[in-house]
Amino acid sequence: MVGEKTTGNTGNMDDTYTMNSDGNDASNYVTYVNTYILLCGHMDWRLPTIKELNSITDKATVNPAIDIDYFPNTKALDYWSNTYFYFNSNDAWAIDFSDTQLFKETSGSENYVRLVREAHYFDFFDYTKIDSNGNDLPDNASSWSCVRDNRSGLIWEVKTGANRNITYSVNGSSGYVDELNSNHLCGYDDWRLPEVDEFNLIVDYSRGLPCLQYQRVSFQIQNLNLTGLHRSVLLIQIMHGISTLYMEVCFITLVLITMFV
Repeated sequence: MVGEKTTGNTGNMDDTYTMNSDGNDASNYVTYVNTYILLCGHMDWRLPTIKELNSITDKATVNPAIDIDYFPNTKALDYWSNTYFYFNSNDAWAIDFSDTQLFKETSGSENYVRLVREAHYFDFFDYTKIDSNGNDLPDNASSWSCVRDNRSGLIWEVKTGANRNITYSVNGSSGYVDELNSNHLCGYDDWRLPEVDEFNLIVDYSRGLPCLQYQRVSFQIQNLNLTGLHRSVLLIQIMHGISTLYMEVCFITLVLITMFV
């Protein structure tokens, strides 16, 4: 995946765009770059998906929350993705590059853009069901204990039975993690809470209620490993809507999930 370095070469360092067809929409800028600029010798530039855009954020820094050695001139402001909100096609997902917060906004709003080309790594899902002993199962298996994301290699706990409705405080989740490791869930003893970007890999922005491929997996993550504004304790709540401390996508039961690398 190749990303655009915003400079004066394309004339967009200080320009903002809408996602509407109103003459100032981002698609016009994409057409301009591919037709007249041929940035880096290519003519297949496009707006990134929300996952692609999120992949270049740097959650260890703020204002802007990106590696400026590679992405100079990045504004600590909002950038559009080309991912529209499942429940309302008049809204699209964007990222605040002051602190990496994901949010939806009406497509008529004006935000900055950064283009990308090649690779659609984040646009497909490839999972394998796993039994309680760590063995792979066929896709049509009716019962499974874990799911492996074949793109990242991460293995996720599947929520079943009574534990799918249990919630935990940030400080109280370690006991549950220890319990899973003691019981060697799916044959492993190195389960942990996921990073926020790891979790975002399995969110399906084209779905709703819940926005996950395997609908038995419903959960809330409480991530203790982030720093910066809004991230000392970042709660990712899979619900409909957005608020300051939440990235909310669908409305499902809130429970803890753990995973390992």
